[in-house]
Amino acid sequence: FWAMNFSILAIALAAFAAVRSHRLRLQALWNAAQTELRGARLEAQLAAARLQALQAQINPHFLLNSLNAIASLVQIGERDRAFDAIGRLGELLRMALRSGSDLNVTLGDEINFLQSYLKLCKLRFESQFQYCVSMPEGLGERRVPALIVQPLIENSIRHGMVSSRALNVDVRVYARIGGVVIEVEDDGDGIDDGKVVLPAGHGLANVAERLRLSFGEAGTLRLERRAPHGTLASIFIGG
Repeated sequence: FWAMNFSILAIALAAFAAVRSHRLRLQALWNAAQTELRGARLEAQLAAARLQALQAQINPHFLLNSLNAIASLVQIGERDRAFDAIGRLGELLRMALRSGSDLNVTLGDEINFLQSYLKLCKLRFESQFQYCVSMPEGLGERRVPALIVQPLIENSIRHGMVSSRALNVDVRVYARIGGVVIEVEDDGDGIDDGKVVLPAGHGLANVAERLRLSFGEAGTLRLERRAPHGTLASIFIGG
């Protein structure tokens, strides 16, 4: 009788120990999962804050460039073109404010914004600037970071325009296996080999970082020299 009771007690203690050990393992796994989740949430919050900061850098920069363009028209006495440019800028600001605090917009909205910006550039440079934009209708609902293309146009004008010939800028949006491609190609002076690696603080470095924060390795920006001259900036967004 005592031997049987001892055996039952030993089995019960062993079972209790096993259950307790299993419970402790589950608790440890739960705690680890909660810690990982909190870390992931914190990382996501930091990424979102970083993305908002980068987005905030683009807006005033774009606005100042537009105001400088209008000021240059006023200085040379182009009153009508300056009034038209002010109207275009008002349209751009309306479109920007309409998107509110959204960090992402549809490709359709992004291209509409870009069309207005290109018209403003055309008012400023007249025959020195030509452009073309193409995108299949089926891609209009794809979401991208806001103002992701405008810095590419700005870069083409800043580094590609020369007085001896007109600058042609071609914007192409198309689907590719595994994602969508946005290309901005110009026939300007082109880029130096050293500029293929984007320096910190550069407008295109901002674009590359926003793509990384939004899409990870599925969002990339590449610069290529074109022969005999010109530059191709290519954005790829996977998924």
